[in-house]
Amino acid sequence: MVELFGLIDLQLMSTVSASIGVLAGVTNWIIRTRRAEKQRQTDVETNQARLFMDIYKYFLDPKITDSYLEILTREFVDYDEYMEKHFKTRENIDFVLIGRYLGGVGVLVKKGLIDISLVYDLLRHQFKWIWEKYEPVIQGRRKDIDDPTIWGTIEHTYNELIKFEEQHPDLERVMTRQTYYEDLMTSKVQQQ
Repeated sequence: MVELFGLIDLQLMSTVSASIGVLAGVTNWIIRTRRAEKQRQTDVETNQARLFMDIYKYFLDPKITDSYLEILTREFVDYDEYMEKHFKTRENIDFVLIGRYLGGVGVLVKKGLIDISLVYDLLRHQFKWIWEKYEPVIQGRRKDIDDPTIWGTIEHTYNELIKFEEQHPDLERVMTRQTYYEDLMTSKVQQQ
């Protein structure tokens, strides 16, 4: 009978030892998986930041900056006036150039390749001011050529930026286009 209890104790100890080994293995696997996932997330964020900064450098080019300032200060009342004054002129190249640049950033945002927070930090004003100033022109152009997708990624990114700002009320508020124009005009007068 003593031998039977000794055998049961031995089997129980063997089972407990195996269970502890399996538990340790599973715990180790969970810890490694979490670390690997955290590292993957860090790698994704780093790659997004690198990609975005490479794209952002392009915006700092003087030609792009000049084009951006040109279209921001351009005066027009509505779509018809814009088309009459600016569409078939050399000035429209600035509009197309900035549109393609912001549209490219917008594609990356829409595809999830760049986090909206990066765009918020560095290009929120550009998206906001361009969309708000040129929305009547874009909507009119969409109707004229029957293509509702023109500047669609810019509109999408603008809307995502507004949502992001609403979800993060503690962030710096986007200055208004009017404030920007006033600052811009003041700096132009001071330069002259």
